[in-house]
Amino acid sequence: MGNALDQPISYNDISPKLINELALGLYPPSEVFERFGYSKEQAARLIDSGAFAKALKDAKAKWASTESAEERIRLKALIALEEMMPSLFAMGVDFDVNPTARNEVFKSFQRLAGIEKQEQGSVGAGFAININLGDTKHEIVVDKQPVIESSDT
Repeated sequence: MGNALDQPISYNDISPKLINELALGLYPPSEVFERFGYSKEQAARLIDSGAFAKALKDAKAKWASTESAEERIRLKALIALEEMMPSLFAMGVDFDVNPTARNEVFKSFQRLAGIEKQEQGSVGAGFAININLGDTKHEIVVDKQPVIESSDT
């Protein structure tokens, strides 16, 4: 009886996540295989299998299609942002950096964390509508103040 490396590989044995990461081409294949727990021998065997080659070819074609352009751009921007975060953090805590720039870094991290302060719209005074019906004058005054709901209720 042979070991697992001698067994044929079927399409169902291949992780879709592994295929997608390899199709994206954002990281070296050796790094992707290692992250998914494949040894060099297992990765080489997988690469040589027809099922893997077909799955990877299909995924690359889908990823390269025009329908994926927005997703490609979003994903690459997220990866670039993640790569920049240590530099942004260093800039945000460096007191030699212009305070305005440091504040912008702070705001950026707030937005990324989803904790930015929600700005309320300006609240103005009410308004008046004058209706003239000949000699009779009717005035309607609307003075609506915003209702602020408390989250304590």
